[in-house]
Amino acid sequence: MKLLSMIKDYFKNHTAFSLTLTNLVLVLLIVLFRDPFGFFEKNYSKSKPFFEGTAQGITKIIIKRSTEADGERILELNSENWLYKNENKSYRADREKVDQLLKSIFQTRRFTSVSTDASKKEEFGIGGMDAFDLSLYGGEDLKGTLHIGTTGAGGAYTYVSFNEESTVYLVEENLKPTFGRGSNEFFIQKRISPSGINSSDIQTISIKYSELPDKNFELVKTEGTWKKIPGDIKIKSDSLTSLLTRMTSLLAEQVVTELDVSDLDLGNQFDLLVTYSGKDKKTSETMSFRMIGFSKSENLFYLRKDSDPNVYKVSEYQIKPFLEYSPEVEN
Repeated sequence: MKLLSMIKDYFKNHTAFSLTLTNLVLVLLIVLFRDPFGFFEKNYSKSKPFFEGTAQGITKIIIKRSTEADGERILELNSENWLYKNENKSYRADREKVDQLLKSIFQTRRFTSVSTDASKKEEFGIGGMDAFDLSLYGGEDLKGTLHIGTTGAGGAYTYVSFNEESTVYLVEENLKPTFGRGSNEFFIQKRISPSGINSSDIQTISIKYSELPDKNFELVKTEGTWKKIPGDIKIKSDSLTSLLTRMTSLLAEQVVTELDVSDLDLGNQFDLLVTYSGKDKKTSETMSFRMIGFSKSENLFYLRKDSDPNVYKVSEYQIKPFLEYSPEVEN
């Protein structure tokens, strides 16, 4: 009682301190119960991720159907470029799709647990006919495997489990579209033109025909004006519009690893070489391809790009501007 009396007298004699301490206690209570700054808020984005670290450390992704012993679809980082491997064939991978897949995977969180009974995993599609196993590697180290089950109502969520854990989670991401629902062609890069290139970036154009040298031409852009060389002859820029548009948007209908020329018309073969401004706008980069031939049965042109061994099948509509273009001299 004597101690309580002493404390009471102290607060009476030190009013300013008493008020300050009272305010601090009130602030502490507000922080604890109201959490205005979200310090103690538990939500999806703040929950523990399945994969620690960042996507930058991932060098290989393996995707397979849970019920298939083989049939792996492999994405592998080679230097700065991703390769897609399937059925013993290798292709350039679509970097944007790989980045989107990794972004979605690293956003998944252990927030909504729907079951801790391993025997009930199949009820959520995990391990079933339409289930997938997605494994991430950093170098030779397996970072983990996400077992992907069915999609939630409305297609906005996905049921998953991690490694050999028995817990099933409902994650906010709709994961299956990010890897094409297992399509063999989803990650194949069908874009022939460099990503992000614009017509204004193109600096030089050279087209050389194997058997029609009279159709050959070389153009260079100097201070915004297109000229034919040799001769430094000014060219009508509007006549180049269609050609430049195609150069920046070439897209293959199909990419194959083997070339069969038995069905091809090999006339009008030509080589294209284009230089354009790099992403830093200070250096120049090149794009080249060889038009091999035309398939009458498919109504498609066959191209080979740069040093890529694969064959790109392109629609006639996209190649016509190259075949029909002839530089128009400005009067």
